[in-house]
Amino acid sequence: MNEIAEARGQLDLFAGGDPAGLRVVLPLPLRVRAQVATVDEEVFRARWLLPGEPKGETAVPFDALLPAEGHPEYASVRARFQSLPGGGLAARILGGIAILGRERKAVFDRAATVDVEGDLPADPALGFDAALEVASLKAILRAYGADLADREVARLALRVERLIAGGEGDFPSRLVATSAPPDSVVPVRGEEAGEAVPLPNGVAFLLLATKNLSPLREERAPDSRSGSTQAASFLEALRRLGGTATPEGLRVLGSALREALPADAEGEATRLLRPDRLGPERGVFGAAAIRGSGSLLVLVDSRGESAVRDLLAGPPGLRLVCRVGKVPG
Repeated sequence: MNEIAEARGQLDLFAGGDPAGLRVVLPLPLRVRAQVATVDEEVFRARWLLPGEPKGETAVPFDALLPAEGHPEYASVRARFQSLPGGGLAARILGGIAILGRERKAVFDRAATVDVEGDLPADPALGFDAALEVASLKAILRAYGADLADREVARLALRVERLIAGGEGDFPSRLVATSAPPDSVVPVRGEEAGEAVPLPNGVAFLLLATKNLSPLREERAPDSRSGSTQAASFLEALRRLGGTATPEGLRVLGSALREALPADAEGEATRLLRPDRLGPERGVFGAAAIRGSGSLLVLVDSRGESAVRDLLAGPPGLRLVCRVGKVPG
């Protein structure tokens, strides 16, 4: 049986130092796609072809993943993956089998091959790990005739991250990867994701990548209270726009976005976007350099999208990664 599942990437716009604080997540149209085929073999196999990663393949013996009497628990499974080429990817692709066998008492009567591809870059800042775990887990469930609610899929995907891949991760990012609607933002507080807020007509975010922008490093811990306040201001400005954006509303939204940035990040974004050519009068209302990633997020209307696309053909070396929003074009 062949089954397919997808999960989307995401961008954390306001991340404060307090895990319980308010932040805003932007779901991306970039996805990871997993296809699972059950096979009569003695190994579970993972194969991947992903942006930013070399094509790879690895296999784990059938009995190394599944629980049995006297079988070592998660530490042994995690060590097995760590010893393999591409073990971090393989752990997130196949780790759901170990979790399902132990925590849902799932019965795997045949092995499986999981093929993973997509257009989401292998960048944790873009929610890659969460999307990889969710897509793989959902496809595995379907291949073996099971189905779970989105919240349970997200919970089990987080278990894959923490117990099998050996990372940290959080629950809301897995829930966003599982079920967030397109063209929206999702408020997150602590371990709970709130109701998605749709982007109004006439608003778009352009995610740009550049080799000229190094990942930003924090010289000090972010002020969690300030981060939560900025996230709340951003959500309030977005809700006030209503169903259709206005230039003044976009200025307020752009200002809220810029206020969340360290000064050097805002300056770098402005430099690369050439403020002599781009601004509110041209439909560009804000630009953010994303922490931990060589990426820029630009807030535009339809005029601004055209202006930015014209700029991409020039010398700064920027390229369009994806577009989120509801503007013509």
